[in-house]
Amino acid sequence: MRTLRSHLHAIAVQRVTPLRLVAYASRYPGSVDLTLQSATPAIFLVENREGFGSIGAVVGAFTGQLITPEAPTRPGEWVSIYANGLGPVDGGPPSGALSGLAPLSGPIKIVLSAGEQAWQCEYNYAGLVPGFVALYQVNVRLPENLPSGTYELVLEVDGRVSNTVTLAVVAN
Repeated sequence: MRTLRSHLHAIAVQRVTPLRLVAYASRYPGSVDLTLQSATPAIFLVENREGFGSIGAVVGAFTGQLITPEAPTRPGEWVSIYANGLGPVDGGPPSGALSGLAPLSGPIKIVLSAGEQAWQCEYNYAGLVPGFVALYQVNVRLPENLPSGTYELVLEVDGRVSNTVTLAVVAN
């Protein structure tokens, strides 16, 4: 667990609710009650020279290349999105343990948008990445009719929407 100004980052290794967090030997001792959610989706961001921007941890599914404005993807291609907080999985490991292949136990919605237009994307896998703790991978096929542009990408699980990342696409 670590704290950064007004944020607290922690992993609850047991599925206990309600959870009481107590801070010891801190500048701000005390306790706070937390409400645990079934899912709190967040797409990982990639750091660049200016710090963390809106470039998400999205790579070409077959190339492994990071999707950036300088290295865009194409309509109809498969990409892999890396995230956390996507919720329960089928046959997953105990909390805090390294995972094997474990798909999400519920549906996920992947939305690309530009202005007022939006596209839902199909996916063939959404679940844990083997050998990691709480790292999710979502393999998404971009729509064939997607025009060139920069899109906003979000994941939605149990009505909760992730942060927004940008995805650069160049049509053929």
